[in-house]
Amino acid sequence: MKDNIFALLVHDHTKHFNELEGMLKDLSVETWNIEHSNSAGELTSQYKPDLVFIESTVWDRLHKQLGGLAKKADRALDIIVVGTRLDINLYVSSIERGAAGFIAPPFKYEGLSTIVHSAAMSAHKLLVAMPQAVAARLHS
Repeated sequence: MKDNIFALLVHDHTKHFNELEGMLKDLSVETWNIEHSNSAGELTSQYKPDLVFIESTVWDRLHKQLGGLAKKADRALDIIVVGTRLDINLYVSSIERGAAGFIAPPFKYEGLSTIVHSAAMSAHKLLVAMPQAVAARLHS
């Protein structure tokens, strides 16, 4: 499995991201905060995260760009939408628009640990699959 998981926290400076960041660091996840971003391309190409935790209002602006980039990425990229409260409609909408998950405060270590573990496994599978795909092309 990949040693270090790197997560971008994309938000409009909401206080619950401070709590989320602290919990992720407790889970040995490296984090970087980005506020007020309007370009999904700069986020994923410049920082190359394994996970993106994105505030729901920012997701509303960037979901088409980020969803497309996640599908085309040369590495696994899980996007988790962060709401201010549990909202089934926002959850369904987020998943339909390409997010891997949806969370809202109060955050729980068990749920975050599962998300981080899934991202680590996805990153590992992609890193293993890419050399195999290259080798297959060389031998065909």
